[in-house]
Amino acid sequence: MLIRLAQTSDFDGWMSLLLLVQESFPGLDFEEYRKALSKKIEEQEALVAEEGGQIIGTLAFSHKKGEIEFLAVHPTFRRHGAARALVVHMLSLFPKGSTVSVITYRDGDPMGAPARALYSRLGFAPGKLLTVFDYPCQELVYKN
Repeated sequence: MLIRLAQTSDFDGWMSLLLLVQESFPGLDFEEYRKALSKKIEEQEALVAEEGGQIIGTLAFSHKKGEIEFLAVHPTFRRHGAARALVVHMLSLFPKGSTVSVITYRDGDPMGAPARALYSRLGFAPGKLLTVFDYPCQELVYKN
């Protein structure tokens, strides 16, 4: 598996993956997402996990906000280490002493169990409770 910065040529593959996992992202606006993704790729804040030339995972983040903004793995390739590899690679791009956060489903919500388990194993700690798109969420925080 190869983890690398996303390129413009990855756009269609990324969006195809997004269509497969869209139910996990309430409130997702595809047009806004397309615009934001183009900018993320241009600013080198988008990573892909690739296996045999196929995009199997994606991660978008913000250096400025210190935040994971999007993480998804193709359903067929889940539990094979792609999400972990993407997050670990992204964390390596932040300087020592920085803080990185992510917003995910709250503890006890079955939709968020795999993501919360991953972030917990990587050292993210529970942060503030939030509501995003009228859905209860929680911030998780990592100290680099």
